[in-house]
Amino acid sequence: MFRLSAINKTATATITASTQDATYLAVNIRTPQRPTLPARTTAITDSWWVIDHATATPIDIVGLIGTNFTAVKIQMNATDSWGAPTYDSGTLPIAPSPGHGRYHCIHRLAAQQNLRFTRIFVPAQATTDGAGYFRLGGVHEGVVATPLEEQINGVEGMLYTSSQATSE
Repeated sequence: MFRLSAINKTATATITASTQDATYLAVNIRTPQRPTLPARTTAITDSWWVIDHATATPIDIVGLIGTNFTAVKIQMNATDSWGAPTYDSGTLPIAPSPGHGRYHCIHRLAAQQNLRFTRIFVPAQATTDGAGYFRLGGVHEGVVATPLEEQINGVEGMLYTSSQATSE
């Protein structure tokens, strides 16, 4: 179990998309707490949303909320060029939540990335609801927060040192 940072690093980023519905704009992915106001593409061909943080930003976890697609790639790069991105998750499955049936994906990166751009790439596929567009309710990018008890008490197997001061 891990905890997301309280700060969603997507919230202040500039968002662009391969295509966007005029009513459901790409910027809507900045608010994952409102998945009922999603971003939509205009087709179900290869599509993407690019998140520009303006500067290199540390990220080690990405959450996608409220999708109608079942496969995605999360890519990160220093520049908005995607021929050979610095980070590529490979194709990730997206599954429905057991609680409410909405599709979502939480992806923990193997190592923290400190890059300016994130791309959510959706390969051509049938949608879960038969729609002729891809829907993304929100994106949360952040860092995994260390639980306070681990910061204070350490973890099992941790080495401790001690010292004593004496007056001479």
